[in-house]
Amino acid sequence: MKRSGCIDYDTTPWEPVKPDVLERRVSYQFNRNSSVFDVTSTQQMFPNTITGGWIVNEVMVLNGVPFSDHFRIHFRYEIEKSALSECACKCDVYIGIMWLRSSKFQQRINRNITSKFKIRLEEIFELVQKEILLLSDNSHV
Repeated sequence: MKRSGCIDYDTTPWEPVKPDVLERRVSYQFNRNSSVFDVTSTQQMFPNTITGGWIVNEVMVLNGVPFSDHFRIHFRYEIEKSALSECACKCDVYIGIMWLRSSKFQQRINRNITSKFKIRLEEIFELVQKEILLLSDNSHV
């Protein structure tokens, strides 16, 4: 996670909160291109009975960002096996912003959050792909 700009990345263990639902807390400092802020989030993971995969719902709070007390960022990761290969998976990511209080900058903040996290998620998935390819290359040596 350090390569994607996450410093002091820490998680609690996954713990059951309901039948088939696991929950954990995540915290880290994001430090990238003059943006420095703390992130705390709660993630819940449960099986997707339709696809046989997993769904991870995440509620994220940005600390040290203007107007961060006005909103929460929601992510939904839908992870399932890929039809392309037995050893591959597919992950669809959805993002939403829940406003707790209104702001005249709401549209601008929505645009910024959506575009920044889209880029960040693309970078993370590229890093994961490279790591997986490196691992598979090393396992064949």
